[in-house]
Amino acid sequence: LAGLFRPLFPAATRLLVREVSVSHLDPSAIQGLRGRQVTLQGLAGALVKRGYRAADGVICLTDGMRELVQDRMGLPPERTVRIFNPSEVQV
Repeated sequence: LAGLFRPLFPAATRLLVREVSVSHLDPSAIQGLRGRQVTLQGLAGALVKRGYRAADGVICLTDGMRELVQDRMGLPPERTVRIFNPSEVQV
């Protein structure tokens, strides 16, 4: 939702958002009430898309998530990037 407040930020501010779940992007990932598939639609869907499109970039955790964000939000590949979560390694 940070993208929706973009007009309030100073002009030079760069906005990167991080996507951590695909459940709201992929209707097959969750089931709604009474088994109906939940889809990104209506006013809420339009607001989510507007927020993503207002960001300078979207950070995704997996390549699949990156593809979903590009497809569902209509973002070009150059505005998305995949960065895996860090993991702790014992030395």
